[in-house]
Amino acid sequence: MLSIQDSYYVDPKDLNSGPADPEHGAQFRWLPILLVCRHWFVVATTNPRLWRNLIVKEHLDYLRTGFAHSKGTSFSTVLLSMHTQLVNEALELLIPHAHRLHELSMRPFEQESSPSLYALLQYRMPALEIIVVHARRGSHDDDDTDRAEDAIIDFAPERFPKLRCVSVSDVYFVPSPIFAQLIRLDIDGWHGREPELTEILQACVSLEHLTICNVYCQRQRNPLNTGKIKPVTLHRLRWFFMRSDSLAMIKHILSILALPLPCIKSKSNGT
Repeated sequence: MLSIQDSYYVDPKDLNSGPADPEHGAQFRWLPILLVCRHWFVVATTNPRLWRNLIVKEHLDYLRTGFAHSKGTSFSTVLLSMHTQLVNEALELLIPHAHRLHELSMRPFEQESSPSLYALLQYRMPALEIIVVHARRGSHDDDDTDRAEDAIIDFAPERFPKLRCVSVSDVYFVPSPIFAQLIRLDIDGWHGREPELTEILQACVSLEHLTICNVYCQRQRNPLNTGKIKPVTLHRLRWFFMRSDSLAMIKHILSILALPLPCIKSKSNGT
């Protein structure tokens, strides 16, 4: 019994030390102890901290079970399913528990789930610290200059007072004062307007980690204005990575930010 315990027990503090890794099974290693004996079953099912990482793949059973056993504690949810209906149902189930959601991760995020996601994000989430939304490549029209109202993520500070980490891929979001409280921002495949990008980056004064990939401003035929912008110094930044096909975009971003030299890692395809 001791060998089984050593093999499958996971220290609860290790389960919640950062963004959930969907490729790593640590949050499930302890589940076989439920079958050891009735005593171990009772101990495991009555420990809310063991049910704080809830993953949805093929069904909602584990999510519902986690809601019940996590009780009033905060929890993280990772949605990995490719089935839009399943994801939409999971997002709807999250609404009554939005006040204790610590992390929300969607990989991949399908456009058909946009209304369900944005409906959830209208609720106040005082415990939310991490949000990851990685849209499937090609699920958005890159040439669309007018975004539908329900396709915009608005990170309102009054709804997300503890938000610290945002990682988005092929998802459009608008400037918000909330970027001043972020310590990590990962942007990939953002297509917007130059003034919006400038406003977003200028607000990120507390960042420690910044990744910018494949960011494009609409109507790039016009030269980007890099001469009238006062750079924002990111004193806390420890990591910066940028990848872009556009040398003009790289220059524009670097004109917005004053970076500590040791943190800079950039890659431009051939430029």
